[in-house]
Amino acid sequence: MVNYLLLYFCFVITAHNMKKYISILLISFIPFSLIAQKSNKEIIQSLKSYYNSSDINFGNVVIKFNEDTILIADNHTKTILKDDNIVYKTSNGGKDWKAIKFNGDSWIYTTTHFEDGHIWMGGSDEYIHYSKDYGETWEKLNKPFIPNTRILSIFMKNDTIGIVGGHSNGLAITYDNWKTTTQIPTPLEQGKYKIIKNSSRDRVENIALLDSIILIDQNNYIYCSKINSINWKEFNVPIRDFLVINENKEIHLQNRHKVYVLNQNLDLLSTYLVDNNFCEMPFEKHNTNISKFFDSKIKSVVVKSISFTPIENSLIAQDKRNEKIAYLKKKRNGKIIFNNSFEIDIAFKDDVFKAIFENDKYKSLNKTKNNFNCTEADINNFTEFLSQKIKDYKERENYGGNSSFVINPEHLSKIDTNNIKSFFNNIDIENLYSNNNFTCNSLFYRSKNYFEIIIKNGEKEKILINNKSSIFFSLPWEITYNGEKLYCYNPEMTFLLRDIIFSINIPNKDLLLGGELIYEVLEKDLLNNTEYINPLR
Repeated sequence: MVNYLLLYFCFVITAHNMKKYISILLISFIPFSLIAQKSNKEIIQSLKSYYNSSDINFGNVVIKFNEDTILIADNHTKTILKDDNIVYKTSNGGKDWKAIKFNGDSWIYTTTHFEDGHIWMGGSDEYIHYSKDYGETWEKLNKPFIPNTRILSIFMKNDTIGIVGGHSNGLAITYDNWKTTTQIPTPLEQGKYKIIKNSSRDRVENIALLDSIILIDQNNYIYCSKINSINWKEFNVPIRDFLVINENKEIHLQNRHKVYVLNQNLDLLSTYLVDNNFCEMPFEKHNTNISKFFDSKIKSVVVKSISFTPIENSLIAQDKRNEKIAYLKKKRNGKIIFNNSFEIDIAFKDDVFKAIFENDKYKSLNKTKNNFNCTEADINNFTEFLSQKIKDYKERENYGGNSSFVINPEHLSKIDTNNIKSFFNNIDIENLYSNNNFTCNSLFYRSKNYFEIIIKNGEKEKILINNKSSIFFSLPWEITYNGEKLYCYNPEMTFLLRDIIFSINIPNKDLLLGGELIYEVLEKDLLNNTEYINPLR
């Protein structure tokens, strides 16, 4: 039997819908021997081109037997041919396609298959659709769930033994290829997590078997149990996904940073770090020459604070931009003047900004490496950030909304804040941001609060600086000059801006504090230093 590689996704997104979006985007049903071959995106594009249609999108399930024999099952009621219940098949790697009806009435959510041509599909019509000839003909098997509900996940151990998960606590196992089924209690039904307030968080998103062990993902909670005596247990390390490799008798458990490799008894064999190419951080371009800008005296610096407030019952965010929120201008008396004539007693000198870009003392904005020095303001911000995290965690718990990969923030409240400052002082920024896979946290946050800085010189040139792409501590800063961009990981820019505006009543000040950064680093340290324990021992 061939198992299929679930390409691991990386960023911490606790919202259920976002996790599913990124799962669909990155899941690729590719046999291990075919990883280097044509991507799902390329295959779907060849299908679009063949039918001259753009109605199909990336959410379709791709089934690959080899480089030539590939099927696509549509998860939309209306297919490319404007007909229901069709799978598309190519036998020559996508040069030609044919449409095959599978005798159902279903959006297809999940599928699994073996190299010998057997395929199982499930979806909205609650049936399992089965082919044993590479998708040429199809048989409608029995509905596995009592009561009936949609099928979200299928795992077949062999041609007869399999397990499915679905909506509404749907979980069932078969030993005769779905002629008969046995219903299995889910973790929610066994009280392993609770839903106190009204919520539909009872979906079984993923399921797998290895010898006598069952693994389940219900509402992003991952549990394990022995198959002959269902008693769901949590793993003691946060887990966001799992992969069963039957040939090697291995289970791979993944959190944000590490993968735990287990045997069929859930004993630890090894660990390895997540290789996360999807979350590559942007590095600065060194071909942007900004020194020329400072040949002329700086005339003004404008700092804008832009906030987004979600509109109720809408995914659209409202841009509350105040173009005059902070106007900083050099005057003869050397003071900074707020745009409403409110005087800020902060000395402003042209060479401060010049130094931040060019002087080796600041290592230049063109460079990445520098140190983060933790201040009392950062510690206080961490305490506030942690308090809100704990509050949010407890509130989500009522809805069954916390996940197995989300660590309980109360664990971090036990850390003595007196030790945090010494722990963080002189942390290398370059290593911190390049080795922690933090970038994915903000990849899909289109409506982020941010600062924008506009520096103008006597030649009427300007440099634009913003932290729209920042991860934590407003890093990286995106700098634009003469149409060229570079990304700055030098914390001096953040320190400089917060020194200027902290005495101004301006929103978004927390973006310039290190509370969230401290939280993430301490959380990762806790994760990495937690020793795995077999939950079934």
